Amino acid sequence: MSLASVLAHEVEIRRAVAKGASKRSIFKRLHCNNETLDQALLILGIDYKGNRGGKGYKRATNKKPLAEFLKRGSAATIKRLKPRLIEEGLKQARCELCLRRTWRGQLIPLDLHHKNGDPKDNRLENLELLCPNCHRMTENWGTRRRFKARSSRG
Repeated sequence: MSLASVLAHEVEIRRAVAKGASKRSIFKRLHCNNETLDQALLILGIDYKGNRGGKGYKRATNKKPLAEFLKRGSAATIKRLKPRLIEEGLKQARCELCLRRTWRGQLIPLDLHHKNGDPKDNRLENLELLCPNCHRMTENWGTRRRFKARSSRG
């Protein structure tokens, strides 16, 4: 749509901006592109602040069920799996070995430990939440896991 055609929809543009509609929704409705809409807003003297941060819009929650990640060969990242285990009540936010929640008055950061050393084996019985101190004392922590895997192949 040309700039002149877009300018003919001044009332519709002002109404959409007042409602806090996104620029994308406005230019899609008018069948024009972003640059044409920007020019029209400038010519019409409309100060478009937009919907910063998407406030008021519901975001789609595409959370997969946790059961999909709690199996062998799962591609779940520790960063996402650990909080889900706690949120859904499968694990408590404490070290499973020393049972501590805090250290020196602060919450202990917890590591997700794979008992068998395989980071893709996310079966619940293979996972432990450990404090960094207890985690470093496990036999397959860090480089020890890689060394153990190499020696078992040969």
